[in-house]
Amino acid sequence: MIFCYVLLCVNFHRRSDSFPFFSVLDPKLDQIQIANRTKCEKDPSIQILLKRLIQLVNISQAKIQHLEKKAGDIGDEREKLNTTISTLFEQVFLYLSTRASDFDKRSVSVLSKTPFIPCETRGRLVFYLPSQVFFKKSSSTSEDNDISLAASLFQEIEYNAFLSIAGVKLEPSLSEFFELMLKKVR
Repeated sequence: MIFCYVLLCVNFHRRSDSFPFFSVLDPKLDQIQIANRTKCEKDPSIQILLKRLIQLVNISQAKIQHLEKKAGDIGDEREKLNTTISTLFEQVFLYLSTRASDFDKRSVSVLSKTPFIPCETRGRLVFYLPSQVFFKKSSSTSEDNDISLAASLFQEIEYNAFLSIAGVKLEPSLSEFFELMLKKVR
């Protein structure tokens, strides 16, 4: 299937329900001919993907800011927008993880300075740097049902190969714990 990404035509060859926020060409159409005519790429370069990811972050932040400027009760609208943006980024990160072998540390170094990982904080969607987010630990015992100190202090997300390459770590270091405690005191 050919998906027309909001900012870039890309031929992902995925099922349409995998990417609910992408336009999808009817599979009955001659997709190869349409892709050639519209100059859609099957596997866009890593640089283009990263550029489009940053553009998607900027668009999402603009939508959030626009909603925040509205007067009145926006609780339901905010929740719907948060869900939509979170789901979109989950799908984008899922696709990018399928291309994880194409990325190297140098190509994703631009992301270390760009908050691009959306996490919900106190009902608001905030974008974080990879160094500010950690992967959730999979709890295998019933004793792990308690909220860990890391989970209560830091943002945690599900593991993703692309995010791992981008700099998200399994757990915060001791110095990161102390840094956060010092910031909280101020």
